[in-house]
Amino acid sequence: QDIQMAPDGNFWITTRFASANHGIWKMTPDYTLSKIAVVADDADLTDTHPWGAAFDNSGNYYFAAKGKGKVMTCSADGTVELVSVKKGDAEYNTANLMRLDFDDSNNMYAQYRTRFIKVKNGVIENEWVLSGDTYDWFCFNSDKTKALLFGYTGIFEIDLTNTSSTLVRVAGKSA
Repeated sequence: QDIQMAPDGNFWITTRFASANHGIWKMTPDYTLSKIAVVADDADLTDTHPWGAAFDNSGNYYFAAKGKGKVMTCSADGTVELVSVKKGDAEYNTANLMRLDFDDSNNMYAQYRTRFIKVKNGVIENEWVLSGDTYDWFCFNSDKTKALLFGYTGIFEIDLTNTSSTLVRVAGKSA
């Protein structure tokens, strides 16, 4: 589902095969593939359906556990753990977590099909409601002040410097 280059130059891959082998894999630059953590070996991965992933600024690997609507981490030794994300005092859980990334201040951004959130120190600092499309992927612009969300009908932008900003269509057909 996703591939990310690790700080050491290897690639970490999330997969969601229809088998006991969905999980996290590593591929070296010479294409040697090895498992880090898979369902067959780790019950914590059951029903997670690993999706988008990212390394934070310290080199820690986070991935979207789409099936659980949660964020998880995976270490190089295969240890998988849930990450606490709170909205106020309650744990945040919304279906269809798709992608993750981090800004230069190590704030996490998580894209769900209907929500886009900024998480600072484990707590949601801002939440944007997404509507009018189904969103599968996002990336930052070069200075990480805007997020570009890729939907079925177009590409949309959120100004991350404005907590009340709304989606603006920047490419694709109009509704």
